[in-house]
Amino acid sequence: MEAGRCIDVMLPKKVLLDNLIPDGSAVCDVYYEVLQVDGLVQRSSVAQVYIPDRLVANPPVTVPDAIGGEFNPNKVPEEGLKIEFPRRVDWAARWSSYGRDGNLIATVSFVVHEYEEFVYMWRGMLDRTEVGGDVWINYYAANDTGLLVESLYTVLRVVG
Repeated sequence: MEAGRCIDVMLPKKVLLDNLIPDGSAVCDVYYEVLQVDGLVQRSSVAQVYIPDRLVANPPVTVPDAIGGEFNPNKVPEEGLKIEFPRRVDWAARWSSYGRDGNLIATVSFVVHEYEEFVYMWRGMLDRTEVGGDVWINYYAANDTGLLVESLYTVLRVVG
């Protein structure tokens, strides 16, 4: 398995229900096993996965220039791609770009000051995308109950 390659994982609802935490989200330890051609089984390291409850999570960001959830990095204005936050960001935001093959190309966490309702993603990150790939954007803020939680992701398709 290549480092930095994403794997889609489906968990049965029972696993989520058996691992609920008080805020209604679920925390699970996951791993995968690879059956090698020689018959040996190689187990991955264990990763803890946090699955936010949609009712507890913060709403996703909006990207006005990503019409229909798509954007062309070559057509983004000089100041960058505008990302709007529906809530004050209390910790940080993150932009991750993936190639059409699922490999992680680039990721960056960035500060959003308490007085900022939007930021512009800069050209250096826009240039680290791939046509047919995706960009995932999220942030951390206090939810309606005051709990610091992750937002739902905004997923954009890169077109060219």
